[in-house]
Amino acid sequence: MKRRIVIFISLVSAIVLWWASAAYALPDTAEQDDRFGSSAASGDFNGDGYADLAAGVPYEDVGAATDAGAVNVTYGSAGGLAAAGAQLWHQDSGTVLDDAQEGDLFGASVAAADFNKDGFADLAVGAPGEAVLASNGFDAGFAGAVQILYGSAAGLTDAGNQFWHQDSGTVADAVELGDAFGSALAAADFGGSSHADLAVGVVHEELGSGLFQAGAVNVLYGSAGGITDAGNQFWHQDSPGIADTAEHSDSFGARLTAGNFGSDSRADLAVTVFNESIGGVAGAGAVHVIYGSSSGLTSSGSQLWHQDSSGIADSAETWDHFGDSLAAADLGKGTQDDLVVGVPYEDVGTVADAGAVHVIFGYSSGLISSGSQLWHQDSSGIQDTAEPGDLFGSALAAADFGKSTKADLAVGVAAQNAAGGIVDAGAVHVIYAASDGLAATGNAVWDQDSLGIADDAELYDFFGSVLTAGRFGLANQADLAAGVTTEDVGAVSDAGAVNVLYGAADGLASAGNQFWHQDP
Repeated sequence: MKRRIVIFISLVSAIVLWWASAAYALPDTAEQDDRFGSSAASGDFNGDGYADLAAGVPYEDVGAATDAGAVNVTYGSAGGLAAAGAQLWHQDSGTVLDDAQEGDLFGASVAAADFNKDGFADLAVGAPGEAVLASNGFDAGFAGAVQILYGSAAGLTDAGNQFWHQDSGTVADAVELGDAFGSALAAADFGGSSHADLAVGVVHEELGSGLFQAGAVNVLYGSAGGITDAGNQFWHQDSPGIADTAEHSDSFGARLTAGNFGSDSRADLAVTVFNESIGGVAGAGAVHVIYGSSSGLTSSGSQLWHQDSSGIADSAETWDHFGDSLAAADLGKGTQDDLVVGVPYEDVGTVADAGAVHVIFGYSSGLISSGSQLWHQDSSGIQDTAEPGDLFGSALAAADFGKSTKADLAVGVAAQNAAGGIVDAGAVHVIYAASDGLAATGNAVWDQDSLGIADDAELYDFFGSVLTAGRFGLANQADLAAGVTTEDVGAVSDAGAVNVLYGAADGLASAGNQFWHQDP
């Protein structure tokens, strides 16, 4: 039987001391089961040229509201991420719309982009547990909502913040019990207006009679005034022109990422169908790609990818969950972005749930299977060995960490055992780009017992369960934040933490690495 491990998404902030690693604390107090860093996004919220980090804490208690959720924000600088000016946001902050309530899970997902084209990144925060009063007067629990906080020269502010759900204005569909609107987010310019747009996963959306948890994605477009309902879209597997058919428990929209996979300047959207059955193979998983156009996302040319797709290595197998993680970046072929698809429950040979990652390369005509790659811990030249339950591919982040000008790939192995039999301590593989895509040359493995890395590998830490990248400062290369969402902070169990490794000309290095958590 395949093991199921709850994996959270993470992102954190840090200060760099170039000559040593260090631990830093952020606003609020580390508490049991907060799971700091369960979601993450990187964006320049104050326009100073350095990426800032937003770390979701969806199980944060706000006053008496259990699991209301919060987001910590830390700002980048020439010296890297700095605690100065760090913020804590929740639904009781300032004039933020709505109120912090039990089980809202504010911060379960986050995405950063410039929705109003004012030169400052803005932050979208998912609260999939939000109860929303529907237009018919029904209080729909776990309907879900998304909050938008706008950037400024002073950083994120509550001025003009927005609160979106499926009964907002003309937003498609309607608020319903258990939909979980906001369970996943992705932001990019899908329509070429130069304003970023927002894709919102509604992973438990019911479509028609009996199609419970079939899943859907709402798309809200950006404008000079920010996110708007004008021209909004509602995508699912029964949308005209979209391959396949909506089915019970497919979970379309479980994961989202955006990248420019084709020849034009518009971003495209990749959508995971987590539980999709392929040819009768239950839970094999699939990924839809919906391409951008001058009028926004369009079904024209849309694609459906899975492990039985022509030219894709391996084959669809029961409960592989192809698409359990996604990333997009230019990994070395051409100038288009490429799509990275995690399959953490992939069996490698006879090794159950060892995990694997597919890379599908982008060309002028879009994503093509020719030349696609399959990576795992038994791939030639890759360090370490595939072991049962490692979950290689449980998280992904792609950015230029060094060595070349192309993006490199960080792969979370959240349930990797550390040396000495430390179960599920977690690790991160880094595979660097070459002229023809990713190459094993110079690949590295990091964990909390790596030389110079802050803290120590411990039982059930799940280091690398969340990954995100951004140029936080110090050098011209991107840096990597690795979530340790069940890290014990002092005596506080599962409070959560994030390790930050900084990029350099020769790739990620331990020099100046950081260890972030909420103040115990």
